[in-house]
Amino acid sequence: RAVARADVPVVSHETGQFQVYPDYREMAKYTGVLYPYNMEVFRDRLARAGMSEQAEDFFLASGRWAAELYKADIEMDLRTEGLAGFQLLDLQDYPGQGSAYVGILDAFMDSKGLVSPERWKGFCNEVVPLLLTEKFCWTERETLTARVKVAHYAARSLQGTGLAWTLRDEQGHVIGKGICPIVSSGRGLLEVGDIRQPIPVTGKARRLNLELAIEGTDYKNTYPLWFYPEDRSTKESHPGITVAKRLDGHVLSALENGGKVLWFPERDRYASQTVGGLFQTDYWNYRMFKSICDRIKKPASPGTLGILTNPTHPVFNDFPTEYHTNWQWYPIIKHSYPLILDGMPKEYRPIVQVIDNVERNHKLGLLMELNVEGGKLLLCMSDLEAVRDTPEGLQFYAVLLAYMNSSDFKPSTSLSVESFKNLFEAGVRKEGIKVLDNISYE
Repeated sequence: RAVARADVPVVSHETGQFQVYPDYREMAKYTGVLYPYNMEVFRDRLARAGMSEQAEDFFLASGRWAAELYKADIEMDLRTEGLAGFQLLDLQDYPGQGSAYVGILDAFMDSKGLVSPERWKGFCNEVVPLLLTEKFCWTERETLTARVKVAHYAARSLQGTGLAWTLRDEQGHVIGKGICPIVSSGRGLLEVGDIRQPIPVTGKARRLNLELAIEGTDYKNTYPLWFYPEDRSTKESHPGITVAKRLDGHVLSALENGGKVLWFPERDRYASQTVGGLFQTDYWNYRMFKSICDRIKKPASPGTLGILTNPTHPVFNDFPTEYHTNWQWYPIIKHSYPLILDGMPKEYRPIVQVIDNVERNHKLGLLMELNVEGGKLLLCMSDLEAVRDTPEGLQFYAVLLAYMNSSDFKPSTSLSVESFKNLFEAGVRKEGIKVLDNISYE
């Protein structure tokens, strides 16, 4: 709407700038006076927080997700009718202003290995096939409906060619395909056609991949889509499982008697032991914009860098995921309030861990399992009741209950009731984050 009202060309400025956790292996590449003492500081902070061995995982999980976020931002620009162009601040990291690891390339202009050139060219090129759909997550029995357009700024005309679409499962089997003819001889954002594809019912959650390709060219783009069973329910009774929002005597009694508890702590009761839920990775760097927010007395970003998880964990048997954030996690993370786990043993790992920034370095958990006084506890720091109306939110709630009813639910870390309660009552370590002003006094 703003672009349509402008009487001068509008260019999207500094698109993206999504943080990637530092890759400390890069430090070995420096041989001169520009030694990265900043990276040394960040690495040592992580060591003091007891998470040194997770550094590479943090880098990969935050980085793969940042690449997908760049894709989304660039495609948003390309879909905007009348936008004159977009500009990225840079493709490489910027070591100034508190250290901004926002590059797909490192400071040496070398690839970080987070996205292939071919994948990047799929959404950042002179010709880009684009998918326009209301959602990424569907239920089976729904018909996949979407529009396809082409952002076309190449010299040659595409008139007379076609945009071929192919929907495949993760084994490469074709679920559906079709061709939309390209009839326009013009340039710019071209209307092409529609996709309508019924989805076979399997009763299992699946990720499917939709590929768009311009016939006779190398231009292609891909999109993940998730499909969930329609008949999942969390309302029926679950014998042997206590579902609770408050840690009261009934819940503690269930644990002390060897029961199973699914606990969704009330967000407002534990504000000082949690951080906010942030779906995308933090912008630029936490320290700079926290300083600005503090100065103008506005809330700061939660400052986190996405999730890290193990896709082979049995809780994900019917909730397909990568080890990093993707679009099926959107409502779950948006309604989350990750728990600060600094007081837990060094070796403890949440099932779904949230990656913190280099300034604060909290160990953060979104989904955790514990043995408390012989009882089995699954602790979820997301308000799943609020997202039951989404296919992915309902499915995630259902798989938690299914996991707790399975023989795989065997928490290996044990805590006494007092130690467990202390997670929610003790003070939280505060990192001394110095003010960083974006001002030059020279």
